[in-house]
Amino acid sequence: MKSQGLRNLYVLCTLLLGTYAMASAAASSTEVTVVPKSGAQDVVSVDSSGVIYFKDNTMFILSSTSAEKTSSYALSEVRKVTFKQNTGVVRVLSEGQYLIYPSPATSVINIANAPDNLGNIQIYSAKGQLVVSTVYVAGRSIDVSGLAAGLYVLKANGVTLKFEKK
Repeated sequence: MKSQGLRNLYVLCTLLLGTYAMASAAASSTEVTVVPKSGAQDVVSVDSSGVIYFKDNTMFILSSTSAEKTSSYALSEVRKVTFKQNTGVVRVLSEGQYLIYPSPATSVINIANAPDNLGNIQIYSAKGQLVVSTVYVAGRSIDVSGLAAGLYVLKANGVTLKFEKK
């Protein structure tokens, strides 16, 4: 169990060092390679709006804020994570930081790094009108298909986030 904790710490440190090394780069994307214990590597191209975050011993990689899919990896199954050097910046969300994706959205939005107990969600139009009020359910997308194209503000548990609807 102790070696598991050390390995998780090693993976986290590698991610943070990779993020630091990429912060000085000027290009717009980064290749993040995840090698699980099974040995079959997974390469995710992450653009400058992408993000890596951790929740419940799982690493999530969102390739961009316009991406529909998030890649997820159990830290207990990850052997190595590498970053292609000098190709861009990847944001790492810390606890309490959230991100809405995809943005712009077409039919649904997701909240990256949200706690399971985020609670009630309110979505307001650019005019300040409440257009959606619902309860957040962890792991489920929020339907915004009925909203007109435009800019919106999502408020939940003292957090305010913005997103665009196509």
